[in-house]
Amino acid sequence: MNAFELVNSTLTKDQISRLARAGIIAPNTAQYVEIYAWHIANGRSKQKTAQHFGMKPSTTAYAISQMSKTV
Repeated sequence: MNAFELVNSTLTKDQISRLARAGIIAPNTAQYVEIYAWHIANGRSKQKTAQHFGMKPSTTAYAISQMSKTV
């Protein structure tokens, strides 16, 4: 199981955003979940993911690596 699967099996998208707004989880974590979900659903291209979110490829690659870590 990777970090993304763990978060998604435990929390809903609404819960993730509420927890991030309340400061209970890091806002980066909520963003990483969103980036990874889009990445998986749209062909797993790091370049296209970066373009979609308007970020540097290194930033989205880091988010993807964090969410794909085995837990």
